[in-house]
Amino acid sequence: MGRQERESRGGEKEEAGYQQMTFEAMEGLAPPEITLERCVVTVLPTYRKKGQGYQWECVVKELPDLFNQESEETYHLHAATYAKEAHSKRLRPGDVLQLWGVISTQELPLQSGETETLHHLTVSKIAVLKRAPRRTITIFEAERHKGL
Repeated sequence: MGRQERESRGGEKEEAGYQQMTFEAMEGLAPPEITLERCVVTVLPTYRKKGQGYQWECVVKELPDLFNQESEETYHLHAATYAKEAHSKRLRPGDVLQLWGVISTQELPLQSGETETLHHLTVSKIAVLKRAPRRTITIFEAERHKGL
């Protein structure tokens, strides 16, 4: 399979081969994986069933650092194959993360004629750098503070 024989005009048979891309040529096709060093979760993540698998989504804001003072982009995170692992991190707003993944941008035209750019990141790995304070309130404490 992969080669076919065909007759040329002179009656001789010649082989017509298929050209297959080499692995080196395919390396340029895959978008590069980037690392976002410090991001803070701004919206509570969602985890829902989608088809045969699950979909995890979250919104984070990149924090400025020493080298990139003006980088305060908002990223919409998505995970399908990594959804279960991302959900197991139990992220909450205020958590500080380090993220790895493939970035893409989407241009949305607005009615005013301007365009808004959304940054999407398909997550491949998440590391929690710092957790936001968790407040656990028992029913008894909640009822006691209502009357005050």
